Amino acid sequence: MAYVPNRLRQDPQYDLFLQALVGDDVRGTSVTVLSMLARLGVDPWVEAATLAHSGEAAARQRLEALLGRFTDVPLFGPARAMAVSRLIACLPRIGKNASAPRPTAISIYWLVGIGLLLAYVGFQTHGT
Repeated sequence: MAYVPNRLRQDPQYDLFLQALVGDDVRGTSVTVLSMLARLGVDPWVEAATLAHSGEAAARQRLEALLGRFTDVPLFGPARAMAVSRLIACLPRIGKNASAPRPTAISIYWLVGIGLLLAYVGFQTHGT
């Protein structure tokens, strides 16, 4: 059976990665990768897919940069490197020939929908 992601593009193959624990923040709250990415203003599922489709070195470098920007859970030096290795291991293994997700594909539907809505409102206000 072919895999089809749900309509919210929240692909369950990334759940293990997104639910992995990054650490505890300064208030003692456990922070997952999902909440870290959300706090950074990054779409968690798009980022997970991008990391999974990248080579390991590129994914490691990108995740290291994200953890460096995330100051809620202080990870320095060896602790950050260990966290990156642990989190990379949670990513699904996707073949090099697989196409990377296109987050802009869903945007086209929104633009068309907004255009139709504006046209409808325009006709209603300037119509008969």
